[in-house]
Amino acid sequence: MFNNKSQDNKYYDILGVGREASDSEIKKQYRKLAMKHHPDKNPNNREENEKKFKEVSTAYEVLKDPEKRKLYNDLGEEGLNGMGGMGGGNPFDIFENIFGGGGFGGMGGFSGMGGFGGRNTNFNQRSRRGKDRVVEIPIELEDLYNSNVKKIEIKQKVCCLDCTGKGVVNSSFIKECSSCGGQGMVMKLKQVGPGMIQQTRSMCEKCQGLGKIIDPMGICKKCNGKKIIVKNKVINLPIEKKFKDKKKVVIPEMAHYDPDADEQGDLILIIKILEHPKFKIDGTNLVYEKNILLSEALCGFSFKLFHLDGREMRVQTNDIIKPEEEYILRNEGLYKDNYKNGDLVVRFNIIFPDILNKERRHYISKILPINQEKCTFTEKVENKFLENVGERINMEEVNLNEENNNKENVECVQQ
Repeated sequence: MFNNKSQDNKYYDILGVGREASDSEIKKQYRKLAMKHHPDKNPNNREENEKKFKEVSTAYEVLKDPEKRKLYNDLGEEGLNGMGGMGGGNPFDIFENIFGGGGFGGMGGFSGMGGFGGRNTNFNQRSRRGKDRVVEIPIELEDLYNSNVKKIEIKQKVCCLDCTGKGVVNSSFIKECSSCGGQGMVMKLKQVGPGMIQQTRSMCEKCQGLGKIIDPMGICKKCNGKKIIVKNKVINLPIEKKFKDKKKVVIPEMAHYDPDADEQGDLILIIKILEHPKFKIDGTNLVYEKNILLSEALCGFSFKLFHLDGREMRVQTNDIIKPEEEYILRNEGLYKDNYKNGDLVVRFNIIFPDILNKERRHYISKILPINQEKCTFTEKVENKFLENVGERINMEEVNLNEENNNKENVECVQQ
């Protein structure tokens, strides 16, 4: 981007960026350092921070200007002599252009600071970054397994192009607020005791702290002066195999457009993997449940299984299948690492017959092993018959949590 002829990296080092840093990176780093070292934020160490604040402002003043930046890259600081690029500007003017007017909690201004020309400046604490937007994205298990590209349609607040985000047909309809003089803040005097007056600053109610008033005659008809309109936006989201449930995907500066923000918020997509009718997720393994007859459990069998990628598989076994035992198909689960996947776990539910007639009982008793232990009873024996009361439920395994009352505050996009 720039010719690196000079070895002078002083201004880059001050901002903590490399020579190839973009304009947005340089601006972001300046905002961070200017807020950190602003003298009004550091009254206990004012002198040191005044010096650092001026250095940061000087570096930003040079690197934000393409012409000055190229000259500095080619010739170093000496090449900037005569251009006013080495601290000629007021550091507080630069700060105001980025953050706007206002103050740091009423800590006063800069009157009496010899190094900055005695300027009394106030600063606005209001954040200039837009809010992040969080959207929950439902993902089918097939999309995850096959690394599909998911087309997501969302409603997005975007800048009105008819008025370029001003809210009016042209800038002549935007007037400076007469109450606060364009500062967004007004000074109030309050008597707190005999001979004692307190001076406070508060947001201007007339312009709501904006410092500007819009003439109703010039309001943009497209957005009705709101500066934004709502549009349907399509996002093509590549689903990576390594995605997990609740995975966050951040798309920088793609939140709802905020016309009053210098930097837009991020669009944060929360991956929600939907339940599948046949497969369940257990870590990197897939679990498949299959109902089989008692005859199949004893004699072996095969069955057809369609995997998540559409493959038709013949699954077979000649083993005697016992309750609670698991069988696996190696490397047929979800992504594990660059070399292999998890396994496909098959859990069999053995379906026992409800009744057997005498003939079948007879044949089964001949084929299967029988208990050779003989029981002898006395004449006073009491005969009792077992009663089937249904499936036993372990209450400790029942999920009684109140998960639905603790859901995160996210939007859910229906696909």
